[in-house]
Amino acid sequence: MRRQRLAHWPKDQQILLQIVFTATAASIVYGLLPSFLAETGISPNLVWKVSSGALIGWIVGAIGFRLRQSRTHGVAMSIPRHFRILGALAIAFQIYNIVGVGQSWPYLFGILTLLINGFSVFLVLVFKLLDSEDQPNKMLEPDAWRLSSLRYGSGQSPH
Repeated sequence: MRRQRLAHWPKDQQILLQIVFTATAASIVYGLLPSFLAETGISPNLVWKVSSGALIGWIVGAIGFRLRQSRTHGVAMSIPRHFRILGALAIAFQIYNIVGVGQSWPYLFGILTLLINGFSVFLVLVFKLLDSEDQPNKMLEPDAWRLSSLRYGSGQSPH
């Protein structure tokens, strides 16, 4: 595969790379947030509630940004069903954590969701970069980046 400058990548590949970097950074920041809050001396119950509130803000903001970005750049990249389900579950668990239990496990589910999102998009990006050498315009199709469209090891186009 020949190397290209990032500016020469198709816009949808640039967006996927941005999602990978953002999900990675968010996983690190939100993974460390409870530790920093615990150092302030607030109760463990409140640490998890505040952390969950911050994570809800991030997830909702990321979804809104992603939808706005796809409209702005004209890239028809819908959010796959497994991301929508995980995102909805993560938000529901965070609300449950804020309103009720104030424990670590709902918050950790949210962090796991960020990691799954980033890793899934990373895999899609890698496979699409490998496939884009053979079919450079294939990445512009709306469903081209979904995990379900990949044929691992076949060397063929996903469609």
